[in-house]
Amino acid sequence: MALHEQNPADEPSRPLVRRRTVNPIAPRWLVVMYIAWFGLLLLPTVFNILGPERTWFGAANMYLPQWGWALPALLIVPLTIWKQPRLLIASVLLLSWVVFVLMGFEWHPAKSLPTGPGLRLRIMTYNVKGGRRNAAAIVGDINRFKPDVLLMQDQQGVLEGPVGTCLRNWHVEDDYQFVAASRYPITPLRTQLSDDAPDDHCCVSFQLLAHGRRITVYDVHLRSPRFGLEALTHGHLGKMARDARRRLAQASRLQRYLRHERIGSLIAAGDFNSTNWALALRRQLALGLRDSFTVAGRGFGYTYGQYTPLHMPVMRIDHVLVGSRWRVLNVQVGNTIGSDHAPVIADLFLPGASTTAK
Repeated sequence: MALHEQNPADEPSRPLVRRRTVNPIAPRWLVVMYIAWFGLLLLPTVFNILGPERTWFGAANMYLPQWGWALPALLIVPLTIWKQPRLLIASVLLLSWVVFVLMGFEWHPAKSLPTGPGLRLRIMTYNVKGGRRNAAAIVGDINRFKPDVLLMQDQQGVLEGPVGTCLRNWHVEDDYQFVAASRYPITPLRTQLSDDAPDDHCCVSFQLLAHGRRITVYDVHLRSPRFGLEALTHGHLGKMARDARRRLAQASRLQRYLRHERIGSLIAAGDFNSTNWALALRRQLALGLRDSFTVAGRGFGYTYGQYTPLHMPVMRIDHVLVGSRWRVLNVQVGNTIGSDHAPVIADLFLPGASTTAK
């Protein structure tokens, strides 16, 4: 029996299925956008590394919301999803650059509680602006966090109101714009002056007497950038740079003071009006001090910006600096309604003290 030979032409036709192919090569214009974004992020990073106070642009950028450098993602990411999803990893890397490098995000694991003998100390630094904003909120944070040592700047008679009432059973010393309040005895404040600027008070210092230990503490307030920023809005770029140089001169004077102290057990806290990139802060860290938030903080730790038109904290300019002998257990930021600045609260431990503090 002969096999039937089928004519290929008799085979039923099959519908054609069109498959969407992804071009492995990204469009040139999309690549150019990524290169432009990379260059945009490189600009503030270089100015930060060199020292933001050296130029008006670097000085001004310190006080701008750094999340603004991520705004190109609003355009680039949707275009990437549409045209070349494989490039999304580049978006992730550039956004991480903004979040961690420029915005200063920190996330440290919880520290184990100390078991050996030593001094536990909770310190709070707070630029209270005289309590004009919300004195009740300032008192609320003092009662909430229960610091052992409270350093205030820009006090403007704050002790005459409810804050003073709250601290009536504390050891309190005040001088010029500074207040130091402690649950432990403290020595009178020593105003740190300089022959080249005798009226330019940038800090005071005192001795904390806790469980047989004498701890040197500095309460710091460097020059505000508002004068330079106001000048910048009127196009006076040179005034912004001069303002930054004056703050840097104060920081150099503070560095000279601290150099003569025992750095290992030293505490220097207050309103530095400087971000972590600022030379004003880096000069103190060069002595061997550490910024508590970069050691044990979580999140951005922003302390200023809530009473600007942005209505939210956008920068970390208040710091607690400690010497190498201190172990930083925890750092947190208080409320943002008591003052222009939010307080910074650091839990510290100094090994080797004869008695453990409460």
